[in-house]
Amino acid sequence: LAVKSFEKALETNPGYTEASLNLAITLSDLGQYDRAREVFERAAHISKEASPDIDPFIKGKLANEHLKIGNIYIDLRKLDEAIDEFEKALRLAPTFADIITQLGIAFREKGQHDEAIKQFNRAKEVRPTYMPPRIHLGLTYYSRGFYGLAEEEWREALKIDPNNAAVKT
Repeated sequence: LAVKSFEKALETNPGYTEASLNLAITLSDLGQYDRAREVFERAAHISKEASPDIDPFIKGKLANEHLKIGNIYIDLRKLDEAIDEFEKALRLAPTFADIITQLGIAFREKGQHDEAIKQFNRAKEVRPTYMPPRIHLGLTYYSRGFYGLAEEEWREALKIDPNNAAVKT
């Protein structure tokens, strides 16, 4: 019923961004990832045509939806698709450290460790006190056998947040 309602709203107003986002979320929840992706891309295209300078709030919402789809692709081990979604998200919101971190994780999972390290460092620059890129950077160094660099990264993280359970682990 939700899908039909959102589709009817979009028939009435194809530029109704909120309906597009809700339709894409609903389709994603139903496991219809390709269709959800099409809806997002259409919404982004329509928004860009309507206003080349999309409202920052809408950009953030779209970016977060691409993040959600990217995370689903990671769960499905479809890493190229995940990377594509994270890169789309970052075109909308280039300073979202959580998205940059997820991009790094996807690259690491794909075996592209140098690119992963680059992304984790980028996330640290954007938001120096955000712990996940520091933790994942340490894990990436550790998995590559760079134990000293991993320890150095984690010690630096503990200086920033000495009570962080993930860093302590």
